Amino acid sequence: MRSLKEARVLIVGWKPNSHEFLRCLLSSLGAPAFTRVSRTDEALTLLREQGFELVLCTNEAEAMNPVEFTLAVRRDVFGRDPTIPLVVVHSAVTLKDIQMLRDAGADDIMCPPMSPESVQKRFGRILLNTRSFVTGKSFVGPDRRRAGSRDFAGTERRLSQDTIFYQPPRVRRD
Repeated sequence: MRSLKEARVLIVGWKPNSHEFLRCLLSSLGAPAFTRVSRTDEALTLLREQGFELVLCTNEAEAMNPVEFTLAVRRDVFGRDPTIPLVVVHSAVTLKDIQMLRDAGADDIMCPPMSPESVQKRFGRILLNTRSFVTGKSFVGPDRRRAGSRDFAGTERRLSQDTIFYQPPRVRRD
């Protein structure tokens, strides 16, 4: 990728109630070039035709919900890049939503409100420190395993049985 400030961003599910948060989010990145569409089918067409460095999908996206859209992006045989970082911006996210989005292959889930500093840090982590990508029969997405020793002992080859869920920081409004 060129740089964080030059990233081309595709926003899917642009509606008035998410407008203020996403405008603030993009200005925190230094106002990169972005394209916005309200429908997921338009987004899939654009992803096939143009190059983007990041996709933001809101929970207001239509006709597919964010889980279906994430699965479609990861498994699109005509897509330019199934490994494109995909962040879901979701209000009132639940543990079940996080699990479904993670299992669909989303890189991150953000729940507003968030400070511009935390958004900048998270996008830097997503765009500049990319994870390995896993492609399997039942999963296509970023490698979820935590860093650690890859030397395995015994018959159990998994690094950990635990799943850690990240709760986005909240901004206090006084």
